[in-house]
Amino acid sequence: MAHDIVCSFIYLEVAAASENIALSKPVSSSHNSYGGVPERGNDGNDNAVYSGNSCVLGQTTPADPLPWWQINLQAQYCVEVVAVTNRVDAFQWRLHNFTISVYNEDPTTTPTAVAKVCAVYPGTVGSGVREVLPCGSGVRGQYLRIHKNEMLYDDALQFCELEIYGTVSSLDFDTSQCTGSSFSGNPSHRLEGMSLSEHVGSRIQCGSLCDQNPSCFGFNFNAGIDRSNGHCKLMPNPGTDPVPDPIWAWYEKRC
Repeated sequence: MAHDIVCSFIYLEVAAASENIALSKPVSSSHNSYGGVPERGNDGNDNAVYSGNSCVLGQTTPADPLPWWQINLQAQYCVEVVAVTNRVDAFQWRLHNFTISVYNEDPTTTPTAVAKVCAVYPGTVGSGVREVLPCGSGVRGQYLRIHKNEMLYDDALQFCELEIYGTVSSLDFDTSQCTGSSFSGNPSHRLEGMSLSEHVGSRIQCGSLCDQNPSCFGFNFNAGIDRSNGHCKLMPNPGTDPVPDPIWAWYEKRC
């Protein structure tokens, strides 16, 4: 195992978000017309008729040939599910071929911000349909953007409500600078079952190895006397809860 990985980390505190975390958060868009201001997209009003004053509409511009709508969640979240509601009364076909991405930084002010793709929708959402899109691998960030991948004649980015559900993290055991993943710690517990592999190293190195293995659900870590040379077991998803064990700690991959 390489021992030259240098990243800082602290413990993850998480709380499940059962509510729509997009509701009334700050929003922006590349363009709006016909009263389809970005604030309509997360106002809690899912009226799918445009005259109900709840639908976003953004057309192409020279600066942004593929229109977008963006929300600032005001905290780091592991985004799990996004739901978008289509218009029902006219131009329903416009909600087609779009991508939903998550960023740590605001891409409008930081053009180099890295997009972490939550979902790609290549088809057309049905008239008045609330389409629920799970993030394939779970992505973490503060800013979420929906943008069109192509524009047809008389096209626009148009929807009537966008909801976001996920997990908020405050301070975290975060290897994202090295690996892209974060983990929730469960001290004095371990996950039972056969490990994918075992290693000697620090928690950050163990997290890096888990991130690189798509079958890794998390890892058991026994720090022993020297935390930089602890015992690490990468674990698959067994569908069971961790069991008490005072000499181990269980770290579950969040996103």
